[in-house]
Parts: sequence; structure tokens; C-alpha cells
Amino acid sequence: MTALNILAPATWYPSKIDPFVGNFVKRHCEAIATSHNVWVIFVASAKTKSEERIEKSCAGNLTEIIIYQKPASNDIFGNFKKRKIVLDAVKKTGISFDLIHAHFVFPLAPMFESLSQALDIPWVFTEHWSGFHKKFRPKINSFKWIWVMKAARSAKMSFPVSENLQDAMKIEFPDQEMILVPNVVEDVFFNSSKKENSDNCARFLHVSNLVEEFKNLKGTLKALSILQEEGIEFQFQIISDGDSSKAKKWVEQLGLSDQVSFEGPSDSDQIAEAMASSDALILFSNTENQPCVVLESIAIGLPIIASWVGDLPNLVSDKRGLITAPGDVDQLAKNLKTFISRKGIYTAKEVSRGARESFSKEAVGKKYAEAYRKVLNI
Repeated sequence: MTALNILAPATWYPSKIDPFVGNFVKRHCEAIATSHNVWVIFVASAKTKSEERIEKSCAGNLTEIIIYQKPASNDIFGNFKKRKIVLDAVKKTGISFDLIHAHFVFPLAPMFESLSQALDIPWVFTEHWSGFHKKFRPKINSFKWIWVMKAARSAKMSFPVSENLQDAMKIEFPDQEMILVPNVVEDVFFNSSKKENSDNCARFLHVSNLVEEFKNLKGTLKALSILQEEGIEFQFQIISDGDSSKAKKWVEQLGLSDQVSFEGPSDSDQIAEAMASSDALILFSNTENQPCVVLESIAIGLPIIASWVGDLPNLVSDKRGLITAPGDVDQLAKNLKTFISRKGIYTAKEVSRGARESFSKEAVGKKYAEAYRKVLNI
């Protein structure tokens, strides 16, 4: 198949404003770039007019154009403003694009639709957003929701990252063709070697943005305090690019200061190193779709203790770890003790089995390439 020219406008993407937000979107674009030429155009928020600028970088088949622009005063005007900015950037590339592949349809689906019309090419999108689940959707103006969803229905195909998300999306897009495409794992996680800890201290790890509504770190700490009361030896490392101030207060209140440590924003190499030295990942979330950190744990061979939400029951088999009812602190504590008593039965080889074939850039890129053929009839 001849390499296509893919325009990839994104709602979230890493930038100098925030190098971590939307990093999973970047990995999808890198996966597509294993077979095709990809141009990412992302409009990032600049605080002042003096900070407005355009930065361009290229790596292999992936070109990133980050446009720093002061936001508009309202969503509708902002949508038209972003459309003009992106269209101007497209014209300056001099590229004839074959397809638009957007990421996150809320709130920019109207812009993606208008780009499709202006360039006279079809568009598709990958979706990660938990807001398609009503329970976890933020308060949104009803007119805005209808406007965005109507535009999103014009996409030729969509790619939810999990079955759970696909079910929620079908409520809004019952006639849209959907293909499941998982999140992407970076090579460092496949290439790192899991270390076996032979001492009696269990080493647990948590990696997230620490948004309590979703991640329930307080519940995790309460479960660990039960282990402490029973004299079970453990260490718990928390890695986050989010606000850890509340978590640190909870650690102090629960008397876990000697067992819990915090690390700030970390790159993939640092996270892979922490995973390789841990015994298990804990993700006691209230909601998830398909968390990248779980896929990364699987790739490196790190067992997982997670809650029964989103795609986690499909990912965490008996050979990969233990599943807990969301919010059930006592059951989490019980599962942590169960894991400690039999952690030797989990092997890196079994935990990571099939991961590269499912979650590597090459595997995901191949799924997208097959979908593109169908959309473009080639």
C-alpha cells in the first residue's frame, strides 16, 4: 500500500504548555507513522499575544505543528478561529492530504467536520474520553453537546480504544462503523526486563494524574493502611504529573509516611525502570477506558491489581493479576494480601504474553492501515 498523507488534528496533544497531556494521542500518531505520513496540527493555549508562535518538528514520517494561540472568548467563536488557524497551517504545508484522522471529538468535532468539507476528504477519529459514560460526563451545555455530537456523526469511521467505551459511544453514534483499536505502548516497556524481588517486602506502584474522582487513591491508601495494621511489610511508590498535595495529607493522616513515596512527572524510561523494580501495579479506579499504564505494565511483565471498570476485566486475567470491585476497600486489602502470599506464581513471561502483538506501534499501525483501506476503498 502506498503511503498516505494523514492530517491529524487533535483536541489534546503534548506541548511546551503541558508535555504530558495527550501523550497517548502522540503514541497513536507514531503508530500511524509506521506506515503513513502524518502531520499533527495542534492549537495550544498561549497566555498572552506575545507568546503566540508556531513550532514545527519532524521525526521520521511524523511532522508536528504546534500553534500557540491565545484562546477565543467563547466556544463557537473559538471553533471557527481554530478552523481558520488549522486550514492556514494545512495550506502552508503544500501537502495534498488523503484523510483526516482526528483524536477526541469533544469539543472540536465541528472543526473536524468543517476541515473535511473544506479539504473534500473523509475524516475518522480515535476516541479515549470517559465522558461518553453519562456517570462521568462533566456538566455540558445541552446545545453544545448536540452540536458536537451531530458533527461527530459525519465521520466515516471511529476507533474506540475499549469495548466499554464502544458500548457508550454507540448510544450517540448507532449507525457509525466502529473498529476497536487499543492504546499504544512505547518500545521501552517491551525492551525492559522485569526484576524479581526475593525479600519479604512487597513493592507496589501507582502511576496516574491523581484526579481523585477517577483514580480513588484515598481508597488505595486506606486498603494499604489495613496491611500496615496487620504488620505486613510493603512499600508504595506513587508517580504522578498531577497535584499530590491531598494524597500527601492522606498518607500522613493514615500513618503511612514510612511506606509511601512520591515521584513527580516522569518520562517513559523512568516509569519503565520503576515498573521493572516493582512487584505489582495498583489501579483502584472508579472509572477507566483502557489505561495506558496497565498496557505498559503488561508489556513489561508487571502484575496488576485493579478495579472492575472499563476494559480492565478484559486485560487483567488470572495470570496477570487480581480484579477488585470498585470502591470496595476491604476487598482491595484482601486482594493485596492474596497477591503477597502468592506473588511467585505471576511470571513476567505470562503477564506479557501477546502484548507486543496487540499494543506495539507496529501492531496498532497495521490496524489503522487496514481501516484506511476500507474508508478510502483502496
